[in-house]
Amino acid sequence: MALAALQPLVVDFVDMLSRGRYAGVILAELAVTEESGLANGTIGEIVTAVPGVTVLGVMQSDGSVVAGSQPSLRLQSGDQLIVLGPEQEMQRLSRR
Repeated sequence: MALAALQPLVVDFVDMLSRGRYAGVILAELAVTEESGLANGTIGEIVTAVPGVTVLGVMQSDGSVVAGSQPSLRLQSGDQLIVLGPEQEMQRLSRR
């Protein structure tokens, strides 16, 4: 609640994104699995392959959270990506 009082625009923006599409942009959670083609790759490789997607953070399989896009971070099976981007780019990313 304190965040809503101190930074209402941030709260409203995240709330709009979490409800689905907003101006063609989607906030999504993607599972990193062997089948997804994301395991053992780096954030930098994702950003290079799908430049329209912004990696906001990673929940690693051990429960730790890495905020922001750290290009050298290597993804492991069991990690979860929080990404933001246009729907078409999300589809490209999920098909890697």
